[in-house]
Amino acid sequence: MFKKLTDPDETELRSLPATKRDMFIAVYNARVRAWDNVSKIERAISDALCQLSDGSGFGTRTLYTDTDETRIQGSRSIILTGLTNCVTRPDLNSRTVMLTLHPIKEEARRSEVEFWPRFDQAHPLIFGALLDALVHGLKTLPNIKLDKLDRLPDFQLFGNACDMTGTFTAAFAANKMELNEAIIEDDPVATAIMGFMVKRTVWSGTTTELMFQLQIHDHTEAQVSKQRDWPVDATRFGRRLREVTAPLRKAGIEVTFGNAPDHNKTRMITLRNIFGRSDAADAADAKTKSRPSNRPKKGKRVPSKKAGKKKQRPQRPSVRKLSSPTRRKR
Repeated sequence: MFKKLTDPDETELRSLPATKRDMFIAVYNARVRAWDNVSKIERAISDALCQLSDGSGFGTRTLYTDTDETRIQGSRSIILTGLTNCVTRPDLNSRTVMLTLHPIKEEARRSEVEFWPRFDQAHPLIFGALLDALVHGLKTLPNIKLDKLDRLPDFQLFGNACDMTGTFTAAFAANKMELNEAIIEDDPVATAIMGFMVKRTVWSGTTTELMFQLQIHDHTEAQVSKQRDWPVDATRFGRRLREVTAPLRKAGIEVTFGNAPDHNKTRMITLRNIFGRSDAADAADAKTKSRPSNRPKKGKRVPSKKAGKKKQRPQRPSVRKLSSPTRRKR
């Protein structure tokens, strides 16, 4: 419906292209492109979607020529639909707005024969409301000033400018938090670090030491260090850690890379809990303090049930030493 409202096309829903070249060709003649039923996005396609969001260009040799080049440049609005969250890489996650649709009840379902005529009837009113919001945004955009800007500053500014109800800022912040939590849950390294820093404030060591500590102190419910996608060596572990540095920072864990003050300049990793102790640690401490203790408090004596009776110490039976009979002298 959004595609039909903003950029109607003969094929409004398509399958996700398999190559970067096919993706840029697919968006060449469209301002909004919708890809339906996406369950997994490969690394190269994820990078291409980031390029489309930022407005990067793509060039390839024109067919049947030797030196001519075909260029495609400009940012596009992309719609991805699917049953599960297919955005699993942090760079694409920071450029995404996720909308979770509620399931339609059986008594509220409508057939396409009944739905689309009603939609076509309401189409002008919906499109007019979108234009009103657009005009309001263009009018108020020069006066919008924000203290903090996210990864998509232009989108954030224009969204606040078009907002007539004052709910965009809270909704956008909640959406980014939900996406960040989804990235951490899908990545085993990020999940292991969050569990490792529950009761720690600062930890420092090498990449190999951190990988070993996460494996022997893996208290996560899913045992993420034993999964197949867990890094097999320290080099791959370091790469994965750099990828999830931004999501961990948003979750309260700051990851810094540096060198030790020795002649070998050993690369060190420092994990710092920005918020101090995490909420999970505070909840665990509160639960421990709320348990009733059977130990008496200092300075107070607990009266015994037999306080009136004096406890007598059992006496040991006396043992007499028998002397040996003396011999008579002849």
